[in-house]
Amino acid sequence: MINKHKGRDFCPGLFNIPTDNVRYFTISVVTGAVVSILLNLVAIPFWGYRGAAFTLVIVEIIVCVLMSYYARNYLDIIGLLKIATKPLVASVVTGTLVYLLFSSLLSISNNLLSILLKVIVYSIVYGSLLLLTKTTSHKELSLLGKK
Repeated sequence: MINKHKGRDFCPGLFNIPTDNVRYFTISVVTGAVVSILLNLVAIPFWGYRGAAFTLVIVEIIVCVLMSYYARNYLDIIGLLKIATKPLVASVVTGTLVYLLFSSLLSISNNLLSILLKVIVYSIVYGSLLLLTKTTSHKELSLLGKK
């Protein structure tokens, strides 16, 4: 029997397979696939790659919500949400700052250079916000450079 987990380091969908709930895992994945196909049929002709990216985000949210719902008896969903709040807010703030910075102040015509700079700026800002909000420690960030 699996004890109720406190919600750290596990994707909710991973609990559906070992708990003999493969049916729920399959329902979540197939639902995501169907929604993906339908949304892509509409979004890509109108918005191109941005429509595909939007569809991907929506589908991932749907699959995660379904898997979390089906795994709710094995996970502390409230605990998961509490853990995810700070990184989510930091990510939204960082994404907004990077978007505003590069859309209004720094217009770079070279796509490769633009992407490289965005990744660097995003990493620095996001890492700083994680440290400021005490979501992660200096020790944890130092592990990123180690092999």
